[in-house]
Amino acid sequence: MLIKELVRAGHGQIKADMVITNAQLINVASSEIYPAEVAIKRGHVVAIGDVGHCKGLDREIHDAKGHYFGPDDHRATHHWPECIGIWETVREFIQGEDDKVFEALEIAAQNKLQVFGCAPMCRGHKLAGYASAGIRLDHESYKVEEALEKLRKGMFMVVRESSISHFLQGNIQVVTKCAPMAAHQFAADPLPPSRACRHALPGNGQCMLACVRGWLDKEMIWR
Repeated sequence: MLIKELVRAGHGQIKADMVITNAQLINVASSEIYPAEVAIKRGHVVAIGDVGHCKGLDREIHDAKGHYFGPDDHRATHHWPECIGIWETVREFIQGEDDKVFEALEIAAQNKLQVFGCAPMCRGHKLAGYASAGIRLDHESYKVEEALEKLRKGMFMVVRESSISHFLQGNIQVVTKCAPMAAHQFAADPLPPSRACRHALPGNGQCMLACVRGWLDKEMIWR
């Protein structure tokens, strides 16, 4: 049974097939980046951090020192069912015509994957060029006019609020006034949505949260 084998591999009772060493682990659960090793058994991660108990004599070792996610990694992973696209394609790489980024975008296009952007203060002809790279979503607009321009150039918008960048109070107008029929998404980092809404919209945070969750009709809330 696969699960029993993975449990035993995590315990170190049987050894990992592969160990990645000298890695800088990006932990999306704890929002940290730190040195760690990763042990893998039958394509599944079974241990992270100190994985000495998982190492056997016949294990495969991958040294991650100096390595970053590049075009070869895109070729190897874009066919995975878990891969839905490329995230955080910053506009500086597009404007600077970074060859490796462009190569990754070509691979995504070949695999019919979406490309998600990060383009604050990108407008006019720079936005036209940026969108022409195939980027179809953005979460960094400093003003509602910028968000609306991106929508009109064919990019979907994520209305975002964070502990540092306070965009929700202004950009919510793209939902309530400028383009209420458009398909909008919301994000809050690292705050939970309820706290972000209360912070951005004092006195109306719970109404905003209800609107985002679809519990109430937004026109009724904002009338």
